[in-house]
Amino acid sequence: MAEDRKEFQRRLKAFKDAFDAEDWDKAIEGARWVRENKPSDYKFSDKNKGYLSETFGASGTVFLGINAFKQALSDFDYAITLSPGKARLFINRGITHTKLKDFERALADYNKAIELEPNSQDGYTNRGTLYLEIGNRDAAIRDFDTIVKGWPKEAKSYFERGIAYNSVGEHDNAFEDFNTAIEIDSGFAKAYCELGVIHRERGNFEEALSTYNQAIILDKSDATFYYNRGIALGHLNRNDEAIKDFEKAIELNPSLKGAVHNRAITIGKIEAEKATKTIKESYEERLSSITKPADIDKRFEARKKISEERLNRYRNYTAGCIGVLVFLVPIIWYLLSYEIELFDVDCKENGCSNFFLIAKNISITVTTLFLLSPIFIFLSYCNRNARIERHTLEDYDRKSIMLLIRNQEGAHIQTLMEHLDKRGTPEVLNKLYHPKQAHAQDSQQDSREGLLKSLSPKNPAD
Repeated sequence: MAEDRKEFQRRLKAFKDAFDAEDWDKAIEGARWVRENKPSDYKFSDKNKGYLSETFGASGTVFLGINAFKQALSDFDYAITLSPGKARLFINRGITHTKLKDFERALADYNKAIELEPNSQDGYTNRGTLYLEIGNRDAAIRDFDTIVKGWPKEAKSYFERGIAYNSVGEHDNAFEDFNTAIEIDSGFAKAYCELGVIHRERGNFEEALSTYNQAIILDKSDATFYYNRGIALGHLNRNDEAIKDFEKAIELNPSLKGAVHNRAITIGKIEAEKATKTIKESYEERLSSITKPADIDKRFEARKKISEERLNRYRNYTAGCIGVLVFLVPIIWYLLSYEIELFDVDCKENGCSNFFLIAKNISITVTTLFLLSPIFIFLSYCNRNARIERHTLEDYDRKSIMLLIRNQEGAHIQTLMEHLDKRGTPEVLNKLYHPKQAHAQDSQQDSREGLLKSLSPKNPAD
C-alpha cells in the first residue's frame, strides 16, 4: 500500500510538471492515470484539483472537437466534480449535451454557467442558440438582446443576434445587425458572408457577389464563402466561375455536400445549354434552307394537288353512294312490302286497320335504313374526309396568299392587309370558298393572282 501511494505521488508530480510545461499529451495521459489509480482515502489539494480540472476540461474540449461526445461528456463530468464553480466547464458540457440532443440537460448547464458568471457572453450565446433549436424564439431573442446591451461595442454581439434573426425569417433585422457588425469590425469575414446570403435571398445577386468577394479577401480558408459565392455566380449564369468556386469549397471541406451537389447541377446546366445551342443552330440551319418563298410555294402546290385528288376521290365516292341509295331504296322497300303482304293473308282478305298500315310502313322504313346502314356510314366517312380536304386546301391557299403578301412592296401590302377578315383570311379566300361565291373558283378573274391584282391600287394613268 505504501509503495502504491508512493507511486501515485510520483505520477501526480509528473502530471503537474507536464501541466506546468504545457506538454498536454503527457498531462492528459498522467491525469487519466491519476483519476483511475487514486487511493480511496486520498484527498486532492485545491491546487491539485485545479490542475486536474483544467486538464480534464482541455481533454473534453479535444474530444468535443473530434465529435467524440461521450468521451467529452465523461471528462467534463469529472472536471466539474473537481471544480463545480467554473462556468466554462458547464458551457462546454452544455454544448456536449446539445450535440447529443439532450436539450434539457444542456439548458440546465447553460443556466448554471450564467448563474455562476452573469457576464458570460458565451453562456448567453449558447443558450440563445439552444432556444432557437428548440423553437423558443422569444427567449432566444431576449438572450441575444442581452448580449448586445452588455457588449454593444463588440461586433460578435450583433453578428450572433443577426444569426438569430435570420434563422426565424426576420431578414431585415438580421441585415441591420450584420451591417452594424461590419461597421464595428470591417474585417469580420463571416458577417460579410451572412450579409451576402440575405442579398441572395432578396434576388440581389450582384450585391451578394460583392459581399462574398469581400469575405474571401478577408479569409480564404472558409469553404462556405466559396460555396455561397458559387451559388450567386450560378444565378448570374457565370457557370464556369461557379464550378471553380464549388471545387475550391470541396478542396477546403470535402464533406460539404452542398458544394458537391451544386457543382453537379451546374455542370449539367452547362451541358444542357450546349446541347440546346447545338440543336437550335442545327434547326435554324435546316430552316433557312427551306424558307425560300418560291420553294415553299412549290411545296404548297404539290400538297394542294394531292389534297385536290383526295377531295375529288371522296366526292366521286359520295356521288356513287347517293346513286346506289337512289337505286336501292325503292327496290328494298318494294321487296319488304311484298314479303309482308304474302305472309299476312288475313289482312289481305279482311282489310287492314290504319294502325297496322302505319306500323307496317314504319317497320319497312326502319328495316330499309338498317339494311342500307353500311352505305350511309361510308357516305358519312366520305363527307367528313371531303370536308377535311376542303379545309386543307383553304389553309394552303391562305398560306400562299400570305407568302405573296410578304413579297409585295409599297402600297400593295397596305391594300392587301385591308382585305383581311377577323380570322386573318384574305378576301380572296372568302370569295373562293364562301358558298355564294363557289362559282368564282372557275373564274380567271377570281384566281389567286387575278384577285391579288384586282385588290392592288389602280394606276392613275389607267
